[in-house]
Amino acid sequence: MKKILLILCIFLLSISTVSAVRFVDYDLREALFDDTATLITSTTPVTDVDVLGFECLDSTCSALGAQIFSLNSNTDVTPALDRVQATYPTALSVPNGYGVYYFKDGYIPWEEHNNFRGTVASDPAGPFISYLSKVDTCEAPIDSFTVLNDVQPNIPLVIQLEASLDSTVYSGIMSSGPLEAVPAGFEDQYSLETRVILTIVDQSGRVVDTQQQDVMIPFAGSKRIEFTYIPTQIGTYTVSVTTEAIDAKCLSSEINSVAKVFHVLDEVPQDMCYTLLNNIVLSDKFPTEGKTLRITGEKTSNHADQFSQLTPVETRVNYDVFGPTGLVTSSTFLLPANPDNFNPQAFAFDVPLPATSGLYDVQITAVAESPLCNGLPNLAETIDQTFIVTPKPATAPTLSKLPDLFLIEGDPAQNDVIDLRAFVSDPDTPIASLTFSILSQSNPLLISCSVDQNRFIDCTAPVGSGAAYVTVRVTDGLYNDFDTFVVVVDPLAVNNAPYIFSTPKTSALANVDYFYQVKAADPDGDSLTFSLAKAPTGMTIDPVTGLIAFTPSTEDEGEEFPVAVQVSDGSLTGLQFYILEVSEFPHKFEVTGFDLSDFEVQPGQELWVFSAVSNKGVKKENDIRVQAVLPELSIYSEIFTFDLGRVETKWSSFPVVIPSNAPDGEYLIIIRAYNEDFTYTKYASVEVKN
Repeated sequence: MKKILLILCIFLLSISTVSAVRFVDYDLREALFDDTATLITSTTPVTDVDVLGFECLDSTCSALGAQIFSLNSNTDVTPALDRVQATYPTALSVPNGYGVYYFKDGYIPWEEHNNFRGTVASDPAGPFISYLSKVDTCEAPIDSFTVLNDVQPNIPLVIQLEASLDSTVYSGIMSSGPLEAVPAGFEDQYSLETRVILTIVDQSGRVVDTQQQDVMIPFAGSKRIEFTYIPTQIGTYTVSVTTEAIDAKCLSSEINSVAKVFHVLDEVPQDMCYTLLNNIVLSDKFPTEGKTLRITGEKTSNHADQFSQLTPVETRVNYDVFGPTGLVTSSTFLLPANPDNFNPQAFAFDVPLPATSGLYDVQITAVAESPLCNGLPNLAETIDQTFIVTPKPATAPTLSKLPDLFLIEGDPAQNDVIDLRAFVSDPDTPIASLTFSILSQSNPLLISCSVDQNRFIDCTAPVGSGAAYVTVRVTDGLYNDFDTFVVVVDPLAVNNAPYIFSTPKTSALANVDYFYQVKAADPDGDSLTFSLAKAPTGMTIDPVTGLIAFTPSTEDEGEEFPVAVQVSDGSLTGLQFYILEVSEFPHKFEVTGFDLSDFEVQPGQELWVFSAVSNKGVKKENDIRVQAVLPELSIYSEIFTFDLGRVETKWSSFPVVIPSNAPDGEYLIIIRAYNEDFTYTKYASVEVKN
C-alpha cells in the first residue's frame, strides 16, 4: 500500500474580537485520502455524526477540561441531517480555546482547535465544512518476528515445550488532526482494526496450526501480537504471519506478511550445529522511493556436542531483496561468533531502494559456519518479509542515519544521547517546527527511550544485556518519516550457559519410586541450581543436588510425560528434555520349585505336592494364592495365601487323596500361583497304578 501519511485536519480560527458570534454551523462532508496521501474532498453529505467540544487546558490540547457541548447531526435540531450547530460560551472560558471532535464509526475523526465566542445569538457563523474521511488503501506493516523456545530461548524448538511466535504490527494511519488528547471512550475511533493470521505448515505443505487475532492498533502506534504453539512432531516447519486492515475506515487493504523456516527437535541439540534467526527490523516501517533502508536482525549460532554443551560459532548470512521489477540487491557476509552461547547478536545491512514503488520482499538466511560443524547436521533458518515502498512527497521531512547506542550492563541512564535535529531535513518546514515521537521499541524491559524537549533521545538505565530496536517518527504536520536505531547492551563479563551431561532414565513403573540424578557442568565454574521447567504432578528435584524423585500411580500407567530439567548459573540456563514412559509393574513371582512325595501312587493313596514360589522383582507382592489341581480327577487342594517380599521364597505343601476308583493312567498336576494382577502356572504328572 501506499503510505498513509499524517491526516491533518486543522481548522484553526483565531477570532478574538467578534462580538456577534455565538452559534456556529458546520456542514458534514465526506473526503478520501488517495494512494498519494492527498485529501480529496467531496460534497457527499455525512449524517449521524457525533460532535463533542471541550476546553483545551494547554496550547496543543493534550489535556481536556470541561465539555462545552455534545451534539448529533441526526438528533439535534438543524436544517439538515448533515449539519450541526454548536453553541460556544459568550466569553472564552480558557485561554487555550476549544477542541472540537467529529466522530462517526468507519471514518477518521475530524478535529478543530478554535476560540469562538460572542454575545449575540443571531446570525450564526458559517456554515464551515468539516470532513470525515476514509483511506483508499491501508496497510499494517509487520516486523520484529520471533520464534522462541519459551523454556530455553537459545536452542531450537523441542516437542511438547511451549513456544512463542510474536511480531510487532503497526497502524497504517498516523494521526487525525491537531488535537493531542483523545476523549475518554472514543479510543477505538483513533485505532485501526487489523486482522493478524498465523499459519504453520510442515514440509509437505500440510497446515498443522492456524490462529487469528483481530486487534485495535492506535493511530501512529504499534502492538506486539503474541501467539503460542506447542509442537508435537519433529521436523522442519514454515510459519507465516499476515496482516490486513479490516477497519471500515479503509476502502481496501494491502496484505503484509512475514514467514520463517524453523525446526522442531525431539530433544535438546546434541552433535549438531544450529542457528536461530529472529527480530528482523526495518528502519522505516513505511519506506519511500530512493531511501536507503537499514535492515537489522539477531542471530545465535552454536555447536552442540554429545553432552549438549554449546560453543558459539560464526554465522554466514545471505540476503536477497526483490522489488516489482525483480532482484534489487543480494549479498553474503560472515558474522563473528556470538559473545556467548546464550544471548543473540545483532547485525545490520543497508539496502538502497530504487525509485520504484510497490511490493518488496527481503529474504534472509543464516547458517553456522565452523570446522566444528563439518559432517554434522547444520540447521539453518530463513526469514522472508514483505514491505511496501511508496512515493515520497516533495515536501516531506527526511529522518535517517540515527546512530546506534552501545552500552554496558550497569551503565547509568542516557540523557540527551541523540540530537534528533541533527539527523533530519525538511524542504519547507523549519527544523524546530518538526515534531518527534517514539513509534515503537522492541525491548522496553531492557531499556526504554523517550523524546525529551521534542529534540533529544533519553534512555533509562539498562536492566540486563541484549539489544533493543527503537523507531522514531518525525512529522511536519502533514507528512511523516521514520528511522530506527539499535541499543546494544553488552554484559559486564562473558558468561556461558551451563549444560546437563547425564543421561536421563526414560522409563518408570507404576507405584515404584523413580530416581534420576541429574549431572551438570558450567564452563565458567559457576555454582548451579536445578529446577523443573516441565514435569508431571508430584515430580520433584533437589535444587542443590539435582536428584529427581517421582512415584507414578496406577493411573499414570501408559502415560508419556514430557520432562524439562533446567540448570542455572544465576543468569543463564541449560536444558535437558526427555519423555518419561510409565509402565505397568511387571510382576516377577513364579513357581520355582515343584515336587511330589511319589510319582507313582495307588488309588486311595495320599499324595503330597510341594511347591516353592519366589518373588524375583523389586516390589512386594501381596495376597499370593497357591493351589494344586488334578483336573482329570476333579481334585482341588486347599488354597495357601501369603505375601512375598522382595527376593523372597516360600514353600507350600498340599496333601491330596487319589480316588479309590481312579483308573490306571498318567494324570496332570497343575500348580497355580496367582493374585489379582498376575498368574503363574507350572505343570507335572503322576501315574496312578494298581
